[in-house]
Amino acid sequence: MRSLFFLFSIFLVFPCLTYGQQKHMSGLWEGTITDGIYAKEGKKFSLYLSFDGTSVNGQTTVVLDDGSTIDMKIEGHLYRDRSMYFEEVKNIPIKGIGIDPPYNRKYQLFYFRSIFESTIEGYWQQIREDKVLDDTRPRGRIFLKKVEKSDKA
Repeated sequence: MRSLFFLFSIFLVFPCLTYGQQKHMSGLWEGTITDGIYAKEGKKFSLYLSFDGTSVNGQTTVVLDDGSTIDMKIEGHLYRDRSMYFEEVKNIPIKGIGIDPPYNRKYQLFYFRSIFESTIEGYWQQIREDKVLDDTRPRGRIFLKKVEKSDKA
């Protein structure tokens, strides 16, 4: 009887844990995106995430050296291990500073939960149908921190 109660309680708690994870991951994240997996410096990058179950939606913004931006809509999937995969599906340029991307990216990111400062880290690569494992394919790393809401005016 106790083992049955234990199993039942796990099934009740698990959806709550998944919802809490999504709640903390939703919102604006900022950091850097590198050109190259081993690069130390990168461009300013922001990621806005929202979730509907295990579906990931949002927007990415890359700020280029000249101040122009590449703004893309994203769609993907959240997995139970706090990793996510998504692709850029549409260019949404901001008037005056937005430009068309040279290529679309796909992302493999992981959410690191912490009591001090949670982060999202991972990799991106160019979406390609041909020469998938070609060494000339653009790819790099992403390092992000959550942008906390400020009540200060």
